[in-house]
Amino acid sequence: MRVGGQARLLSLIVVLTVALPTWAHEADDPPPAAQTVVRARRLDRPVGDVVIEAPTTNAATAGGGTASDLLRRAPGVFISQHSGQGKAHQIFLRGFDAEHGQDLEITVDGVPQNDVSHLHGQGYADVTLLPPELVQRFVLRPGFYDVRQGDFAVAGSLDFRTGVPAAGPLLRTTVGAFGLLRAFAAVSIDDDDDDSGDNGDHNHDGRTYAAVEAARGDGFGPRRAFSRASGHGQQVLTFLDDEELVLAASAGVGRFDAPGVLRDVDVDSGLFDRFGVYDDRQGGENMRAQASALLSMHEGGVDVDARVWTAYHRLALVSDFTGVLLDPAGDRARQENAALIGGVDVEARHALRVLDVPLRLALGTRSRVDSVEQRQTRLGIDDDTAHTVDVDAAMTIGHVGVYGEVGAVVLPGLVVRGGLRTEVLMAQVDRTPSDVADDVDTAHGYVLAPRLVVGWRALDLEQLSLQLTAAAGEGFRTPQGRSLGDLEVAQLTQVRGADVGAQLVVGDRVDVGVTGFVTYVQSDRVFDHAAARNLFLGPTLRTGVTARVVVVADAVVEGLTLGSAWTVVSARVLDELGSSTGVTATIGSTVPYAPPLVGRFEAAWRHVVGELLGDDVTVAAELDPWLVGPRPMPLSEVSPAIFMIDGAVSVGWRRLSLSVESTNLLDAVIADGAFVYASDFSAFGGTGSGLPARHLTSGTPRFLSASLSVGW
Repeated sequence: MRVGGQARLLSLIVVLTVALPTWAHEADDPPPAAQTVVRARRLDRPVGDVVIEAPTTNAATAGGGTASDLLRRAPGVFISQHSGQGKAHQIFLRGFDAEHGQDLEITVDGVPQNDVSHLHGQGYADVTLLPPELVQRFVLRPGFYDVRQGDFAVAGSLDFRTGVPAAGPLLRTTVGAFGLLRAFAAVSIDDDDDDSGDNGDHNHDGRTYAAVEAARGDGFGPRRAFSRASGHGQQVLTFLDDEELVLAASAGVGRFDAPGVLRDVDVDSGLFDRFGVYDDRQGGENMRAQASALLSMHEGGVDVDARVWTAYHRLALVSDFTGVLLDPAGDRARQENAALIGGVDVEARHALRVLDVPLRLALGTRSRVDSVEQRQTRLGIDDDTAHTVDVDAAMTIGHVGVYGEVGAVVLPGLVVRGGLRTEVLMAQVDRTPSDVADDVDTAHGYVLAPRLVVGWRALDLEQLSLQLTAAAGEGFRTPQGRSLGDLEVAQLTQVRGADVGAQLVVGDRVDVGVTGFVTYVQSDRVFDHAAARNLFLGPTLRTGVTARVVVVADAVVEGLTLGSAWTVVSARVLDELGSSTGVTATIGSTVPYAPPLVGRFEAAWRHVVGELLGDDVTVAAELDPWLVGPRPMPLSEVSPAIFMIDGAVSVGWRRLSLSVESTNLLDAVIADGAFVYASDFSAFGGTGSGLPARHLTSGTPRFLSASLSVGW
């Protein structure tokens, strides 16, 4: 890979508890991690916005899980990882198959994770190297109604907030089925000198820490082994009372095998079992490193946040989805994508009163430059010799986003927040960087995206509150750089949508929320494995409802919390499209692969069973059934529904805990990935045809793991 352009780019850029989680709406001051809470949310946020507390011991982290696996706890989210435990998860939300980040903006402590113009998928975002123990909470914002939401915030945006919940050292080890071994170690420093807490305890915020993680596993079948290691650190410095500097850095590497797909007919006929593999030379390597500095200041009534950040992302992936369909020499593809990225974010906020109306103003800019190098080759059946070069490109892509918003308390209990974001795209693309001739295309584009949120506290009694919200706005997605022509005015995909919602809170025991939404995508797309690229579907429309409820059921069983969340969505094509590869769409047909139904229950129980040396001994348990409805596929096919039950039990005393976690407790047979396209695996002992056929990748069978955590 070439690094000259990357070097030039730089010059341009001047959790240890045993409590179980629930869903909490984002408030001005989110509660500490691992608390089960019911509370009213901010009036200027849509009802759909949620904060998910993420304690370190839960079923979502079974099987050597990563931060990505915590998304299973988010309302309406379904994730799969059909190409190996190390590649970024495929994410489904609100009727969108967001691929690996194409339609979901992902950040870690505000630092972007999506890669623009990634070879494997636009918006590719990999957080598999972020340990779940470092995630104190994550914020999910469906839709695009905040002016801070930028590129890829089509289905919504997600921000992981990191920290270690208790001061001092922490060690956690995990052993599990299929050869799982995992170790996590962290130390967090308590910077708070205030001893006013109960029993003289500090109010530890956990943001200053150092942590390392290492994990490996054989996987639940052939070509499913993985290994990874990472290091993370953050330092919070305060000075002059009102200023704060947060320095953060992380780096990690991983390697993973991939099983590929199987034709349904080969599994049904007994040629291969459901965990079988055609081509045993699939897999990949990933590397991610990033560093950031965030300065927060307060001067003259104005709050200012300024962040500078840089990152290096690399993915090398070998996959074979079609066998010898495209070329008798072999279709197995090797993809390499490397990106050196730098960015600067600045935001200023000011609160004031005009004609006795409280106002809050915000003005900000977010810019980034990506230097990307990518190459895709086709490898032979018998060896790793490249016989065809599909892609050999280098590009520099710059984004400048500028936004402003005004929030006003128009009447008591009525808040209006509106704003405008503009995004400017600049790109230089060299499709033949190996040639001596200068053949660089340049393109640019821009978009204007207005946003509006209205919140009304319709009822505000001591033990009962009702909040209503409405939101509308426009979002966008930038195009793949290789698709741009010279001097082209790039067309950013525009997205329009609206939400209406209601939240009812009864004391601190019941929280019910319902959100209806509609989203129009100007030019949607779907990935076709036979064509090995995204195919355009034209305009699409999604309409749906998300409902959730949390009940603190102490009156039934002490320490019991129950929760459930369901999303039902209709995703339809508004224009007609035909494709020789089998991805066809007619007016009114369903958008392929996005599940129309995602539901989840949660039963979490925590109880103090006694004392030991003056400290409580706590037992906790959770049970998480979840359901994914049949997913529509091309040619009117549908995938099987998925029903799974995950669970965990734990016992804790002081900073010592022992937990047992399970994924797929009932050992259900599930298809983690299901696709329809043409393939020919006759050279690998399977069958083949030029006609589209069903393919699958099997999900994990029953998996058990045990974790021991020790802190002092």
